[in-house]
Amino acid sequence: MEILQRPQASHPKLVEDALGKQMLGLLRQIDAACCTVDELTEATEKAFRQYSDAEVMLSFPGLGAQIGPRILAEMGDDQSRFDDARGLKAYAGAAPITRASGKQGRVVQVMCPG
Repeated sequence: MEILQRPQASHPKLVEDALGKQMLGLLRQIDAACCTVDELTEATEKAFRQYSDAEVMLSFPGLGAQIGPRILAEMGDDQSRFDDARGLKAYAGAAPITRASGKQGRVVQVMCPG
């Protein structure tokens, strides 16, 4: 414990004050960024819940009010874009692909990069 009570190396008072002010400035920037994230989160969730199929999307396990808008942005909201659920599944990269060559065929599950 004695070693912790000994005087330590330090900067001149003027430099320490400047570093302290710099740190306070950085903390204010982080605080402003956090406030902005909170505001964007709230606005995104509010806008997404107004979407006609929001309840359907939110019924999927693990799909919340933050991931739902991202999925919607990726696939679009035009419900006629895909003929059926298989088309959407293939677009998402979750549909198995059948590859055939001559008399041999195989089904491969292709996963989209995460």
